[in-house]
Amino acid sequence: MNLTIRTGTPRDAEQLGTICFDAFAAITTHHGFPQLLPSPEAVQENFAGRISHPGFYVMVAERDGRLLGSVVIDERSLIAGVGPLTVDPAVQNHTVGRRLMQAVLERENGRGCPGVHLCQDAYHNRALGLYVKLGF
Repeated sequence: MNLTIRTGTPRDAEQLGTICFDAFAAITTHHGFPQLLPSPEAVQENFAGRISHPGFYVMVAERDGRLLGSVVIDERSLIAGVGPLTVDPAVQNHTVGRRLMQAVLERENGRGCPGVHLCQDAYHNRALGLYVKLGF
């Protein structure tokens, strides 16, 4: 039951888009904010575009063949951009997000990237706590 971090593929786009939509819906609803993402289909299309674009790198967390989350890295600039990082609401708070962010930092360090730019929603305190623990 080990968690595997791997490169996203085009066949992952639909499921990753759904996870992203569900994760953002859960956190915005929890905090009483409106849903910003228009539909699961729109997010799935966005993931398909990023996975196939040479300037983006998508990492996927998977356990026993089940996709649990992902993170998108924009590598088109000297400083890497990170986001979104999303985890299936059913498995949040079980180190999936931490493992994805650690994999991002390892990748970008290995590429010799001088820095990583991260944006996050101010009301998402769990995510903020993770990022602070990782040095942001």
